[in-house]
Order: sequence, then C-alpha cells, then structure tokens
Amino acid sequence: MEHPKVSVIILTWNNYEDTKECLDSLRKITYLNYGIIVVDNGSKDGSTQRLQKEFPEHIYIYNKDNLGFSAGNNIAIKYALREKADYILLLNNDVAVDPRFLDFLIEADESNSEIGILVPKINYYSKPNKIWLAGGYISKIRGSGFPIGKGKGENQYNKNRYITFSSGCCMLIKKEVFKKIGLWDENYFLYGEDIDFCKRTTDAGFKILYVSDSKIYHKVSMTSKKLNLGLLTYYATRNRLYFSKKLCGYWFYIFFLYLIVTTCLVKFIIWKLRKKEEEIYYSKIAIRDFLRKKMGEFCGV
Repeated sequence: MEHPKVSVIILTWNNYEDTKECLDSLRKITYLNYGIIVVDNGSKDGSTQRLQKEFPEHIYIYNKDNLGFSAGNNIAIKYALREKADYILLLNNDVAVDPRFLDFLIEADESNSEIGILVPKINYYSKPNKIWLAGGYISKIRGSGFPIGKGKGENQYNKNRYITFSSGCCMLIKKEVFKKIGLWDENYFLYGEDIDFCKRTTDAGFKILYVSDSKIYHKVSMTSKKLNLGLLTYYATRNRLYFSKKLCGYWFYIFFLYLIVTTCLVKFIIWKLRKKEEEIYYSKIAIRDFLRKKMGEFCGV
C-alpha cells in the first residue's frame, strides 16, 4: 500500500490557541492520505466550536466531561478503526509539526514488519534546536519511563533505533497493535498511560522505532499547567504504583517497600524542608487511593 490511511487524533481541553496552531501546522504537511479527528474533552470555553468553524474539514467529537487522556483518545480510536484507518497518530494539541514528519514515519515503517509504533524526534517549541525527547526506556526497578536526549543539541541522536518507551505526545500506531492488545488503559486518567501502552506493545512482540528525520516541536505540559501541583503529584504517584503492580505482579510488594522507604521518604523530607506541604498531602492521598483501588479521575478526599 503506497499511501496507507492515517487518522490523526488530537485531544483538546479549553485550549483554542495551541490547538489552532497545531492544526495550522498540519495543513502544511506533505503526506497525502490522512484525516484529522479533534476530540473536545469537556471544554467549557467554546474553544472547539471556534475551531470547527475555522477547520470544517475535520471530524469533531465532543465529550460532555473531561474523560482524561486514555478515555478521550479511545473514543476517537474506535471511530478511526471503524473507518478502516491503517495507522492511528496520537498527537498532542500543544505541538507544531514539520511538514514531512509523517512521510518519514511511514517510510521508516517499511524497514521491519514487526514495528508497532513509530515516534519522531521531539524538540522544544521554545528552543527548536534542543531535544525534548528522542525516545526513551522503561525502568522496571523504578516503575517509570525515562527520556533519551533531553536537553541535547538538535544534531544529536540522528540515527533510527528501537526504544522501549516514548511519550504519548506523538505516536504513530499500527491498527494491528490495537487489535492485539486493545485500547489505552482508562484507569490512569492522566500520566503514566503512555508507559503502560508501550510496555503492552513490546510484550505483544511489536517493536517501537524512533525515527530521527521526523520532527515535531512541543510546548511541553500546556494542559497539565492548568492543574495545581498537588494534583499532578497525586496522579504521578498513584499511577506509578498502578503501573508497577501490573508490571511486577507478586514482586510488586518489594517494589512498593522500596518506593515508600526510598523515594517517598526522601521526597517527603525535601518537600518538608522546602515547605511544600501540598505535595506531601497529595502523595499520601495517592497512596491511599491506590491501596483502595480508586483509579480514574481524582474525586477529592
């Protein structure tokens, strides 16, 4: 198939300016066979209605409430698969893309039939000559994903290579991956879902390829900046525990002890000295909710 069909999914929440710039940059791409699905995740500011008037060529899905990253994207993924998409491209709304980024990803897929996910070089939007992410890896000991190349110069990491983790900021995913492993885990709501999806993908026998010639530019955490720091700490702590339990099975309890004795205690001491009582409070709530199996969106104390 010379030009397989790509469905680009963009999740937006109360963010007209960034989403508009993202859509403007996509209008300039050179790849031919693609369509865009914009998912409004419960916005209250009328931003997506404005976008629909300016970009009427796209598909728009309106969620009544903020369903989080996984559930919000899953709705559009189901739609795209019903419409016979060959690839699903998940793309943050706070990025601008290079005109040929998608061409390079599709071309690189020809190198190995085992590839399930392809990811670009992601540079900082504010510092386009600096790398934000050139792929990454998953640490089983720490139960988290870690970036490669962060802060390095644009001309580094110029070879394609297989990785085990990449941010959900931009992923080109083959339809076969969803058929084999299912959709994104909606228990996370925010943070950690991309680590989980990458791990499930590689466990299923697929490879993840970093494509150095493909480039996008990321504004970094534009949506999460709208949340208070305590909530970000909550999701990061709870979801890390959830992922580690899925990853480690019975060995999780050793990891849990390690996390509490080392990471949490060290952080609590540092936060106490810096008078960041809110982060200590939300970390404790996160551990409590995990143990009570309360996942999804934070519902208060």
